[in-house]
Amino acid sequence: MFCIAFPSLCFFDNSFMVSTLLVMKQVLLLSVAWCAASASLAQTVNATAGDSGNDAIMAVSQSPDGGWMACGRWYDTVGDHEGNLWLWKWDAAAVPVASTVHPLPHDQTPYNVISTSTGKWVAVGVEGPEDSSLPNRGLAAVFGSDAALEATHTLSQPYATYLFDVTETASGELLAVGAQNTNPDSAIWVRFNSSDLQVLEQGKWVIGEEFGAQFIEPDGNGGWYVAGGTGNELKVSHHHADMTVLETGSIALNNGVGCHGLAVGPDGVFVAGEDRHENSTDWRAGLVRWSLDLQEAEVAYAPLTTESATAAVLLTEEPAGGVLVGYADDAATDLWSPFAFRFSPELEWTGGGIEPISNSVIVRDAILFADQILFAGDQFTPDQARQGWLATGGLPLSTDDPSPSLGAAPNPTDGIVLLHACLGATCRWFTATGVEVTERVGVLGGGRFDLNALPNGVYIASPEPEDTSQRIRSTRIVKM
Repeated sequence: MFCIAFPSLCFFDNSFMVSTLLVMKQVLLLSVAWCAASASLAQTVNATAGDSGNDAIMAVSQSPDGGWMACGRWYDTVGDHEGNLWLWKWDAAAVPVASTVHPLPHDQTPYNVISTSTGKWVAVGVEGPEDSSLPNRGLAAVFGSDAALEATHTLSQPYATYLFDVTETASGELLAVGAQNTNPDSAIWVRFNSSDLQVLEQGKWVIGEEFGAQFIEPDGNGGWYVAGGTGNELKVSHHHADMTVLETGSIALNNGVGCHGLAVGPDGVFVAGEDRHENSTDWRAGLVRWSLDLQEAEVAYAPLTTESATAAVLLTEEPAGGVLVGYADDAATDLWSPFAFRFSPELEWTGGGIEPISNSVIVRDAILFADQILFAGDQFTPDQARQGWLATGGLPLSTDDPSPSLGAAPNPTDGIVLLHACLGATCRWFTATGVEVTERVGVLGGGRFDLNALPNGVYIASPEPEDTSQRIRSTRIVKM
């Protein structure tokens, strides 16, 4: 059985189990600040959209201008209540700037959305058939920079197909991965033309008896890593650029697994997921790190004693390691609450925890936004209806890293930023993809820097103290 859902509210399509955590009254988006001193959430922005009672935000992705795009589905309030693709764009100041709904012929659920090098947006997911006796079909859709729909494509197969993730290749094509309900269940990949979604090439593969692909990430050398969960195993495959399989890896866990994130870095291949507690049906969140050749695997469970699940794994450079994001049952409040735990490259937990909130949430996705985490998911109302939910929270810092942070203000900035820790240090500047842009940044003195020569976006400020024995953490600066 191929599982992508947690906790237990799922629907079955033959042997596939797909999330139905979509029962909501409206969509409520919250941007909240994480108070470092008190480790609590403080609401700062409120916005609502959707009134059908069954709308949802499914994923969130960073945009080139420093903001983000959320994708979900929006139900009609008249007629047969088909779910429609919905994009909601926010700028770097956490202000919504566009919300578009695209009625398509049948019910759709998007699972991910990405920004492309041409400024377009691409979402992938599944489309339900008009005739319930027919199988679901994998769906891809291309949107302009203004979120207007430009093209769609559904996979035409005699069996159920799903597209769960998509990435852009070095040549500007789109590469999507997913699963098909055959015997055995197989992972699929599809290469699309980025403008009109013409299928250029497609294929399938399995790991062991069966496999469903849920996430794809570049390996840094032109190839790809793909991850998914099947039965009691989390599985990863490494591919050439043409999707020829190089290596595979799998690890057996306890009584069912879920796969909810993939990240690749110099320390290995990290997969966020969950299995069941021993002698229990409760889920437990964890992280698996494979060696880059997929020959060795190590498991670390989140330092939680209550039921929990993951939403994403986010790698960081300073300090090295990353953050595991998800949600857990808060024993103090009996509410599902977001969590974020910092981990080292050795998979040691070094900071973070559960954040108490007033209503239960299901965290579906997360990204890094400036110095914070942007959580995406569902929130329960007091009457147990579900609402779409977004929240920003501070990045949990490593408890064994005493080096000071930059103390950037304002962040986001419209051009001039003060870096308090750079009063006695020079600073190098990089784009979010690692391209150095130091020569384009003006030095005004007193720790103040002029970013007006840079386009809007996310940048990394990396200080170099005069005292080489001192260390100051790099930080992300959003210019808008």
